[in-house]
Amino acid sequence: EMRYGWLPGSESKIFSTAAGIRVERMARTTGGDIETFMLAPGFEIFGKSGLGGMFSLMYKEEGVDEAFDLSEDVSIPIGHYKFYGAEAVIFTPMSRPYNAMFMINGGEYYDGRNFSIMIMPTMSISQSLQLKGSYQFNYVNFPGRNMFFRSHVANMSMLYMFSIKLSASLLVQYNSLTGDFIGNFRLRYNPKEGNDFYLVIDESEYMGNLHPDPDPPVFYNRAVMVKYTHTFRL
Repeated sequence: EMRYGWLPGSESKIFSTAAGIRVERMARTTGGDIETFMLAPGFEIFGKSGLGGMFSLMYKEEGVDEAFDLSEDVSIPIGHYKFYGAEAVIFTPMSRPYNAMFMINGGEYYDGRNFSIMIMPTMSISQSLQLKGSYQFNYVNFPGRNMFFRSHVANMSMLYMFSIKLSASLLVQYNSLTGDFIGNFRLRYNPKEGNDFYLVIDESEYMGNLHPDPDPPVFYNRAVMVKYTHTFRL
């Protein structure tokens, strides 16, 4: 990755700008064929108010030596694929109590096309309570094979600080494509530096209408974990 940036100066409303290019290449150890190759030139700009954004173009190659499924109805066949895409991201000032990130990308995708949008808002309601959320919509279409799918992925997290020593966080996530619901609760007690106590509760459930098992379980996974760390000198 190579980047070059510059500062416009004290009189400008722009804090910094930068241009760059990123290159990734992954090859298989047997034969040396390309697994993944990406070339992505981009540009970013940030204002002194905290507002900023990034834009990048992407050229990708994917070597698929074994077919795989994207959903129950959509698969990617064996082959070597070359495709182009673009992505744009906008940040609102992170120093404000209410801020967000917006992302949109799209273009070619293997032998089809994809379009995706995402929003990630953050709300600092008080010094003790912070809420975060995200929503992502994906649409992938393969017109030559008459295949497509849509997916909605949403999650929300909450962090509450009872004090500087005690905090609790909650995360929930739902994926409409897989029908999976994930929940996570964590309680952390930090009486002093180097000492931490955690109580974690995890749960995964299937909330879709399709399932390979005619009598699916109520939940995929349910776990309660306790962890304590104590740091001391010898």
